[in-house]
Amino acid sequence: MDYAPTRGRNTRKLETDKLVEFKVPVRAGQLVELVARITREGRTSLTVAVEMYVEELLSRNRQLATTGSFVFVAIDADGKATPIRDE
Repeated sequence: MDYAPTRGRNTRKLETDKLVEFKVPVRAGQLVELVARITREGRTSLTVAVEMYVEELLSRNRQLATTGSFVFVAIDADGKATPIRDE
């Protein structure tokens, strides 16, 4: 998958998911919130941790449903890894 750039001018490619852990099921009618943060910035890649919370709208009960860690690699027009920031 390629993603539009938000840092630098290069496309991002999802290289691998390192770990996705499902903790509780997500049901129709629940509110879903995703929280993402950059946990590592390398020369050509970013590691992003994502947490997904679910909430019952009537009870307002909120639970952590899923966590994941993903590595995105900056690629050039030829599909080769390239620095995230201009050097």
